[in-house]
Amino acid sequence: MDSTDISLMLLDIVMPNMDGFEVLAVMNRRNWIQDIPVIMISAENTSSYIEHAS
Repeated sequence: MDSTDISLMLLDIVMPNMDGFEVLAVMNRRNWIQDIPVIMISAENTSSYIEHAS
């Protein structure tokens, strides 16, 4: 993946097959996280989710 392909990712925490934290883990393993800014979004308001996303 070329880092210019994605400028910004809006990533929901709660998704059906893979949650946002799992997506971040995959991005980290593939070294994409350094080149693609990620904003975590969610209607989830549990403090543990909020702290984990910070």
